Parts: sequence; C-alpha cells; structure tokens
Amino acid sequence: MEPDCSLPSRVDSPELEPAPAETEHHCQDRVSATDEIVIEDDLVGSGQIKLGITEILAQIHKKASSVLKSSLQCEEIGLEKRKRNGSASPPTSEHRDEGETDEDVSEVPEEIVCVDSEFNEFKNTMSSFKVNKVWALYDPLDGMPRLYCKIKKIAKSGSSFQVTCLDSKDEESVPVSCGRFEYGITETIRSQLVFSHEMKPNIYGRNISVIPRKGETWALFRDWKRSQLYKHKPPYRYDFVEILFSDKEQGVGVKFLGKVRGFTSVFNYAEQHVIAEMIGTEEMGRFSHRVPSFRLTGDEKNGVPANSFELDPAAVPSCMLGEEAVETETQSVEVGSRKDVPVVILD
Repeated sequence: MEPDCSLPSRVDSPELEPAPAETEHHCQDRVSATDEIVIEDDLVGSGQIKLGITEILAQIHKKASSVLKSSLQCEEIGLEKRKRNGSASPPTSEHRDEGETDEDVSEVPEEIVCVDSEFNEFKNTMSSFKVNKVWALYDPLDGMPRLYCKIKKIAKSGSSFQVTCLDSKDEESVPVSCGRFEYGITETIRSQLVFSHEMKPNIYGRNISVIPRKGETWALFRDWKRSQLYKHKPPYRYDFVEILFSDKEQGVGVKFLGKVRGFTSVFNYAEQHVIAEMIGTEEMGRFSHRVPSFRLTGDEKNGVPANSFELDPAAVPSCMLGEEAVETETQSVEVGSRKDVPVVILD
C-alpha cells in the first residue's frame, strides 16, 4: 500500500539578523499565514494577492512567472497553518493592508506539526542572503523547492527582497527544475520563509541553465516518462539520489539512496553494492528538485551509517519522514534495477 504523499506543511520562524553577509546556509522554512507578500509587476502595478488555494493551483505551471506568484500565495494561505510551538496569530492592525477588516485576518489556520532534522540545522538567517544569488523557492504543487528566483535587492532592515523570477524555456505541462531558464518578472517578497536554499546555476549573460552538480542530492520523479507526461500528476512519488557526475552531452550519473530505518531523514546507498544509473539529457525532466543535505560521519548516533546523508526534511515528502515512515530501504533498489534504463553495479 502506497503512503499518502499529500502536501507536506512544515515551517520554522527564523530570527531576522540585521544585514546580509558572506555565509550560506540551508533552509526548511516556509511562509507563515501572517507574512505579507506583495507582487510588483510593471504591467499590472502593485497589489496584495487575494486568490484562493483552488484558483492558485489551477494556475500552476501556466507560466513560470505566474507560478511563482501562485507559490507565494499558496505558502501564505495554505502551507503554513502552524507554528511549531503554537498556532500562528492573526496580524495586528499595524500589519494589515489598508481597507483590510477583522473578517479578513481573524481566522487562525489549524496547526500542523513540523518534522525537525536530527543532526544538522537547515535554517536560513539574514546572513544567508546576498544580492545576485539564485535561490530555490517552495512550489505549492506539493511543497517541494523547485521554483527559482534571483535576488536583486535586500532591504537594510531585512524585511523585503526584490527578486527576478526564472522562467523555464522548456514548454512542459509538468514541473521543470533542470534545463534552460530566462529572466522573468521582478517581484517584491516580504518574507524570507519562501526561500529554501541557494542554487548555483550556470549563468552566461541572460542565459541560465540548471544542471545537478557532483556531490549534490536530488529527488527524482519515480513515475516520470517522457512518452506519458499527461499521466504525470500529483501526488508525486520520489526516489533520492547522489549526483556522481554531470555532463552536458551525456547526462547525469547518479547513485540511488534508500531511507535508513529509525531516523527522521537519514538516507544511505541503496545496497552494499552501489546502484548507479545514467540519466540521459532527454530524461532530465525526471529531476524534481535539489534536496539540501549533510554528509554524516557515523559518529552522530548508534546506527547512523558512515557516509550516509541527512536530507532536509522540508524537501522530503512528509510520508517518508520519521521513524515510522512506510517507505522501505529498498525502494530505490527497485527503481534503480528497472530493465528500461542502463544500470551499472559498482564494486
């Protein structure tokens, strides 16, 4: 029986620091129900988003620019219903938009428990952000970090970010996280909680490309097939891999990872003999999103395999987290052993 991989809802509320610096961190934070997010578009002016979740989801992936708008709104309304140690409070009068009534802000969303990482901190502070860096943001389709933007300006107070959306050049009806991108509209985000982690794309002028890099950990769509994209719909199922190498001509080599029982988000190589696979350039759509991770030494706790990975819980479906997760350690082995893809067994 497949686990229920419905939308994961996780958030933490990091403390804001006064000014950006050179350090970089990961993030598991989401947008709270009370964060104000304003879209600024030269064509349509400025305004507060007030769409409902159903309308938002219907617009997803119509165009990457509008996808990002939808993402911010979905995060504000639906993803974070929460907080970890109590429910989010409605905004006070000083945080309300002009003309907003008690009826607009009084409803307190239900609380949803966030799963914490066990050994490492996946959290952004203001020192994490720098101008001209590209960041991944959470996609409202299933809460995974596969939308991209480039930071243009950061307010000195840290209260807002001016960002330019990255639009995929590939006209696909499914989520796209790898390939060619171009600059889209510029928006103002008034929360750091929409950001997951920094990306390192290849940028040549106005041409941007995202390709998984050696040593990174990524999620693959388990059921993705180019010939049957019309069947590729949420809830998605995922497999997790470590990137062995990437080549723009040949594709990307990966090792499959399986979940280690007894831990929240620890993943190790799928078998004693590592299963590897070459994902060709025509199959890059299989990559769903990068998953921030830390390599573990094995000294963290009894039972932790040396050289395993702790994955950011905010980038892993909630059905695969925790000691009681239904997913088995062999789930990646089965996928890595499919007959329709090249498989190499490494000693």
